[in-house]
Amino acid sequence: MSDKGKGKQNYNLLIKSEILRVLITFIILQFLSIPFFIKILLIMFTEILDCTPSLKYGPLFTPDTSICGTTNYQRIDKITDIIIYFLILVYIINSSILSPQYNYFIIFLFIVRLIGTYFFLEKRKGIFLCYFPNFFLETSLALMVIHFYPIFRKYTVIIIICILILKVCQEFYMHYENKNENEKLRNKRYY
Repeated sequence: MSDKGKGKQNYNLLIKSEILRVLITFIILQFLSIPFFIKILLIMFTEILDCTPSLKYGPLFTPDTSICGTTNYQRIDKITDIIIYFLILVYIINSSILSPQYNYFIIFLFIVRLIGTYFFLEKRKGIFLCYFPNFFLETSLALMVIHFYPIFRKYTVIIIICILILKVCQEFYMHYENKNENEKLRNKRYY
């Protein structure tokens, strides 16, 4: 198979894996009667469906990781993430699990990431994901754990601050520190 044919096949597998991630997220949110923090953990686990180069897997566990990290992968992955975060956000708000103050807080965190994703998609520069880090998912997870285990309530502020610091470090490493690698991949396209 030619490189272009292989690239198109990988692209199609990537699209299928991302659609599957969204469908699984919807199923987890709507049909599983488990604590919400476990739902979030399961949703986080669906990330392995698209690309897991550290385990030498491409989309849908194929052995070809060549699309992973490319411009197409990054763009499609970030769009899928925003869709999934939106589903989580709507579920949290509709379920009235958190207080209105926490709901406003996670709405704010969602908007921050949405802005970062927009600029990342528009400008194709990962630095925007550092400027607008993804605090939403891990903070939502922490708030759900705290809700489920009230013993942690007195540590809420400390837990959130730790998450924010760690996420800034992670985003910096992933999207700025690795910018030489990201620059090479940014110009590599499939299909």
